[in-house]
Amino acid sequence: MMIPLRDAPVIYMDGTFRVVPELFLQLYTLHAFYRGQMIPFAFFLLPDKQMGAYCRIQRGKERLAHDGYLYVFAQRSKDQQTEFWRCQYKASKSQKCTARVHRSVRTGEITIKGAHTDMPSSAAIEVQQKKVAMKRRAVETLEAPQQIINKIRATSSLAAKGSIESNKSLTRTIQRIRNRVGIPSVHYTDRRDIVIPEEYRVYESSPGIVERFLLGDSGSDDPNRIFLFGRETVASWIGGVSKIYCDGTFSLAPNEFAQVFVILAERPGCVTPICYALLPNKSEESYCKMLDMLTLGWPAFNPTSVSVDFEKGLMNAFSAYFPDAQIQGCFFHLVQNMKKQVAAHGLSRRYRNEPDFELKAKMISALAFIPPERLEVALRELRSDLPEELQTVLDYFEDNYIGRLQARGDGSLTRRNPLFPVSMWTVYERSLRGESRTNNYAEAAHRSLQRQFRVEHPGMLKFIDGIRSVQQSKDADLERYIAGYAADGKKNKYAENDRRILRILENVNTNTLSETLRGIAHTYKMNP
Repeated sequence: MMIPLRDAPVIYMDGTFRVVPELFLQLYTLHAFYRGQMIPFAFFLLPDKQMGAYCRIQRGKERLAHDGYLYVFAQRSKDQQTEFWRCQYKASKSQKCTARVHRSVRTGEITIKGAHTDMPSSAAIEVQQKKVAMKRRAVETLEAPQQIINKIRATSSLAAKGSIESNKSLTRTIQRIRNRVGIPSVHYTDRRDIVIPEEYRVYESSPGIVERFLLGDSGSDDPNRIFLFGRETVASWIGGVSKIYCDGTFSLAPNEFAQVFVILAERPGCVTPICYALLPNKSEESYCKMLDMLTLGWPAFNPTSVSVDFEKGLMNAFSAYFPDAQIQGCFFHLVQNMKKQVAAHGLSRRYRNEPDFELKAKMISALAFIPPERLEVALRELRSDLPEELQTVLDYFEDNYIGRLQARGDGSLTRRNPLFPVSMWTVYERSLRGESRTNNYAEAAHRSLQRQFRVEHPGMLKFIDGIRSVQQSKDADLERYIAGYAADGKKNKYAENDRRILRILENVNTNTLSETLRGIAHTYKMNP
């Protein structure tokens, strides 16, 4: 390929000692960033290291490191056999060093001419080399500036760390070089400005097998922009999925978004993530838009059971798009809501320090395990059993999950419609059938992402890299299921806990309801 070097704004030179033939010590490669790609266009086999360490060609000037000094290329001799290099401080107003280097083109032998007025500094040379590496990463990767800087600093000596420029200055350098070669910014202040490079829109499931990974984008003209990520090939089997688990998290979302919303599908023997949605807020409108985009790409997607958080807008959206599906609240999130109420009423200290008070508080959430037709009786028994301080917490539960009693015109009592109907949060039948009572699968997916990112609010491209990496791990689990391996069982302590709960529920008609609530309260923690 013929590359017009005047059109290549950035050129790099680097060497390696690993892939050279006998009689040579190193291979140097000259790269040019041209038309969006880093292209090698010249290769040099060198007999030794006498030529020193080359830095990036900058404004047409190569740099040579030798014995603690840096030299800038000046010219070649008329016979082209000798290169002339001058000290980098020749043009300095304070030092004006006249030391020079003559280097043989044929042998690489170096001869020093004149005396230096500047002092040698291996740290200064290392700083130059690190900045070269930094600039190269800025061009070759789409990492955030701080990621690049952190990697450069992590591999620097203490001497270089003390000499290298500030993060602010290095960030400006990265931004300048990216602007020069036309690389899109990886930091955005507005969702509408986000540009996802083509290589981040796809997923390589196995070597050479690539599929679409950006499933949906509501568009740059949408102020409440939404992105959907997941494997395109899910469409081939999504029609057979009946149960899904959903949950959102704030801390793992890039700064331009309010949450990462994960959807997982249950298949016999495994639960696997099928979609990661970046949402601008937690509004019902955004959830509806997400589901509209998802069902447009997956027409066969029609779950019959949806496990979600106790978020009314979210439940409404799923009910609207899947009217025949059973919307189930997650018991874990029910417990979390009760935990917040205990804290809101200033009862956390008593909960942590008084075992009997802790047990009584947990009996409120345990109402989820009572047969729905016996809730009225259980509520009356529990109210008479709770200390005065917990009555307001029980009031909250009654208002939102059962419905407050109110008088009709004829004097009879009826219950108002609760915010969350009993059918959404009862886990009695689910527990008897051995079904999952929680969204722990989604919580586990969030933990996998957290381990991958190791930071909160990763940059957009780091986020995509992270979910693709997690997807590779989940693909391996799915392949084991396809290969007929049994799913990993629950840990012994969780399996035993399930057996305890089942025994308690099997005796619900022989024990009092208060005893059943207390028994269930022994089986879980709330930790406010």
